[in-house]
Amino acid sequence: MDLFLITKPYAQTGVQKVGGVTEKPPISEMLKQIVVNPPLIGLMLVELGRYLGRFIIFGMAFYYFKYIINDVPGLALFMTGLTIAQIVAAAVAAPIAKKFGEKYTYITAMAILVVGLLVVWAMPLSAGTFKMVMFIAYLGYGLPDSLNVAMYSATVDYGEWKTGKNIRGFVMSLISFPIKAAVFVRSIIIAAVLASVGYVADMAATPELITGIKNGFALYPAIIMIIGMTLMFGMYSLTPKRLREIQNELKQRKTEA
Repeated sequence: MDLFLITKPYAQTGVQKVGGVTEKPPISEMLKQIVVNPPLIGLMLVELGRYLGRFIIFGMAFYYFKYIINDVPGLALFMTGLTIAQIVAAAVAAPIAKKFGEKYTYITAMAILVVGLLVVWAMPLSAGTFKMVMFIAYLGYGLPDSLNVAMYSATVDYGEWKTGKNIRGFVMSLISFPIKAAVFVRSIIIAAVLASVGYVADMAATPELITGIKNGFALYPAIIMIIGMTLMFGMYSLTPKRLREIQNELKQRKTEA
């Protein structure tokens, strides 16, 4: 719902109003804004990895609670705890990003989540310890929630600097694309994980099933997020200093025009 409120003014097609007249960039210009904009591509890929990892974790949580820690009644409280951790992290993200920059805050936050997932995957944990590790790790998921709008906005400036055209509406509408793609892909991955261990409803726990569930809940999301972080690190070059340089150059161009 929050994402809808943020992106609603941009619509799904990237239509913008200029001087009271509705203008829609041609498709060729929309595609160009993506192709020539590595920071935008890197940001979309890491967001895809973040959302996909989250949706897989949520989809596998029931099986983890049932077969790994034997605590199905605790699942609802666990989900509530993750939501609280996400809200707390989002609330403190702005001052952290102001000091260290959005890119490095984002990557550090994701690294916290990945480390937590790998601990869950590699170590036998009690139900209580597992929940505490995940609550702390999920702070890493929540921090980027308050950063992505500003980071997408920065890629708008980069695209304008690169092409001479500002189509902010289209670029900002791409915020929802990683979510939609992740929703589609997560079902395929979860189904594949369960099928690979021969899962049937209410089956007895087997070593293969336990390993498969731990892989699906923790290892695979961690790998997906690591890939996204790596791509973002290489492609999202917009540090605060670089962004200021681009914005100053854009102002100078407009002054000279």
